[in-house]
Amino acid sequence: MGMALLQAYQSRGIAYNIVIRDIAGTVITPQSGDIVRVRVHACGTDYLTVSSSEATSHGSTIVTGETNQLKINADDLTGIEPGIYSLSIDYYDSADSQWKEVEKNCLNLEAP
Repeated sequence: MGMALLQAYQSRGIAYNIVIRDIAGTVITPQSGDIVRVRVHACGTDYLTVSSSEATSHGSTIVTGETNQLKINADDLTGIEPGIYSLSIDYYDSADSQWKEVEKNCLNLEAP
């Protein structure tokens, strides 16, 4: 999958569908024990981590399935300064106990 530019505002949440594919293009549906994780980061600092294994304190989460649904609530964005951030999507495959990079995107976070 190519890189995407996601647009978000501090005062609104964001929703994004994530499809995980293997090298042959077959869709991978996370199984019990697998984790999908999204990190918003820049210059070596993580500003927000959302995981399918546990919701953030503000309720942001990833619902897994054939299409994994990332939902970031506005309250998780208000503490992050407006700007351009990396948005990395990783997948923990419990079958081989490894984190795998799914894709990297850019997040443009703007003030309300």
